[in-house]
Amino acid sequence: MDIALLNVHITFQKNETVVDKFGNHKNEWTEYYSCHATVSGESGSETSVAANTLYDSDLAFTVRYCNKLKDADPTKLRVVFSDSIKIVQK
Repeated sequence: MDIALLNVHITFQKNETVVDKFGNHKNEWTEYYSCHATVSGESGSETSVAANTLYDSDLAFTVRYCNKLKDADPTKLRVVFSDSIKIVQK
């Protein structure tokens, strides 16, 4: 792995249930892990629906191995990258 390619800072956020001071339970995104990554291969597809063109893009992030992400549940994580949110998929 070429370390110089890890030039983008990303943050993994985890969906957790938190309790406020009144005892209310809410789902919130909390910071789980931050690291540098390589962004590769933006791809996607365009579809036309009701005279609108919808673009669905895919990004791939490559990070160095870490124990914290080894057993992470992708259904409860998202990635914050360049002020936009991406859903984690395996």
